Amino acid sequence: MNAVNTACAFSVVQCISKRTRQLERMLYMLESTAAKIEQVKSCTKWAVFSSNTRAQVQTKYAKMLLDFLEKERGLDIPTLFQDSIHLESYHEELQQLLVLVEEEELLRQRVDGTWDFIVATSTDQNFVTLVRTCERLWNELLPQISIVSSMISSIRGDPDSLSWLGSSEAQCSAVHPLPSPVH
Repeated sequence: MNAVNTACAFSVVQCISKRTRQLERMLYMLESTAAKIEQVKSCTKWAVFSSNTRAQVQTKYAKMLLDFLEKERGLDIPTLFQDSIHLESYHEELQQLLVLVEEEELLRQRVDGTWDFIVATSTDQNFVTLVRTCERLWNELLPQISIVSSMISSIRGDPDSLSWLGSSEAQCSAVHPLPSPVH
């Protein structure tokens, strides 16, 4: 008997839901961290904070953001999508995937400039380096080309992208047949 990956236990729709929640968590964490870092900067105007103390507090917030982003990367959502099972109609999955791609793009637009804003709150080089590390990790988690683009192409019948569907074909073909490519 073949062992089935536990990752294959998720349907495409469940993976979409997981990705949507991940995007919401990422946005919340980035915005709240940026607000806290800005608050530390503005507190120095009325409270007696040395620049060293301010840098330490801001660095602590940046480290929390980095830890969060590393945990999000550990979820490995792209692999969940790759191993997912088609339980809904391809039309329904396609519509939900297209909405997900739009949500990813809107998130990219919403946070555009946020990293530069955060960096501008401090002159501490260690803090700046840490924030840029967070930015690189963020960009890994939210690449310019959606993690579901190949899945969308496969569902649409793009012959160059059928390799994505083929990865789970043996395990999942009884659940939902492969779409026929449109030529």
